Amino acid sequence: MPIIGPIVSAATSWDFLIFVAICSIGLCVEAIIPRYRYDRTKEPLWCRVRRNVTVGLAYRLVVLPIGITPILLAASQLYIWHRPGWMHGLAFLIIDFVLLDFVSYALHYAFHKSAYLWRYHMVHHLDQHLDMTTTFRTHALEKALVAIAKSAAVLVFAIPLHTVIIWQTLSFFHGLYQHHNLRVGRRLERWISIVFSTRLFHDIHHARATKYTDSNYGFVLTIWDYLFGTYSTMVRPKGFSNGLDDHGDYSATALLLNPIFRRGKPFKASESRARPVELASTGHTSG
Repeated sequence: MPIIGPIVSAATSWDFLIFVAICSIGLCVEAIIPRYRYDRTKEPLWCRVRRNVTVGLAYRLVVLPIGITPILLAASQLYIWHRPGWMHGLAFLIIDFVLLDFVSYALHYAFHKSAYLWRYHMVHHLDQHLDMTTTFRTHALEKALVAIAKSAAVLVFAIPLHTVIIWQTLSFFHGLYQHHNLRVGRRLERWISIVFSTRLFHDIHHARATKYTDSNYGFVLTIWDYLFGTYSTMVRPKGFSNGLDDHGDYSATALLLNPIFRRGKPFKASESRARPVELASTGHTSG
């Protein structure tokens, strides 16, 4: 079958095996030197990891090889205009990176402000603890919509294919860094956050309170938050916890299907599988 071929190819490719290896090593290191200890009163850690990985595999093994990769490849080969020779080299590689990062910031902002787009993006925010597996916890249709929007930018600005590939690779590793749960010096991360989005910077964006959720949108660069007034803080306020409103968490099936088949609010707090942190028993609160 034509659809099975790309899935099998993606599951056996070297980049996917490297992806699995990096994730496995990352989880082991996070368990040894965590920044925040996981609150097991909500649910066992393995249940959460399994859920995040399942949501990620729906994208990595199905939507990416069948939909996103062909879209990005097509956009990089179709040009409205051709770049002259002087618009190549390291300088324009950096300019293209900044351009793609601004597009990522604008799209992230749009996914928070549009009720329709938020249905998909809230899947990412429902995670009640941040670690590297949170990076994969993005709804497949959100990924597809973002790919289409970025393809438009690639088409309009005639961004070369090699730039797109490098950007996609670097942005994946930066996503792991944004969500890591490693004990890294806060002072160091504050300095890095002057230019780049760090776990310390992005952590606030995953707060339950809307005023923090609607801030610190930066994907790789933080300049857009400083420039457009969407930066809030890098210091966790009293009572801070990751998650969304009064929700707990949901099964992988619900996370994948509810945004598609339910109109309006796709999730109900009463259907949560993992209890929200406010309802959990007392103890050391997770990040």
